[in-house]
Amino acid sequence: MSQRASETGAVKTASETATTTSAEPSRAAAAAAAEDADVGRAFAVIDEIVSGCPGEMDGLRVGDRVCAVGDVRWGFADPSSTPPPEALADAARTFAANENRVVRVVVLRKGERQTVEVTPRAWSGRGLVGCHMRSV
Repeated sequence: MSQRASETGAVKTASETATTTSAEPSRAAAAAAAEDADVGRAFAVIDEIVSGCPGEMDGLRVGDRVCAVGDVRWGFADPSSTPPPEALADAARTFAANENRVVRVVVLRKGERQTVEVTPRAWSGRGLVGCHMRSV
């Protein structure tokens, strides 16, 4: 277990996190996909989530590839470029600036684009969301 994990509690790994998705297409899903067409490519991946944290409770999962956190997006100009280091810091600042307010997070999960509404908030652990992201 990492130092971060030992300080904050149980951490879920990709093998411990199971999700279900509906294969049935809907108009709402089509509308969401059209709305999310402007989010660019993934700039981070969630590699740790503390059990019971706000991020987990709101629907984030280990292995989610993060395409947008609020207005933080990347990857439109050059498909061969790598995410800038400030993308992660900008995402963290977006969560901090929106404590107790919903932040729209767009992720790729098992190849499907999904929108997760995360409310950064105080809880018994570290930070406002309780997950760790690394650059892709």
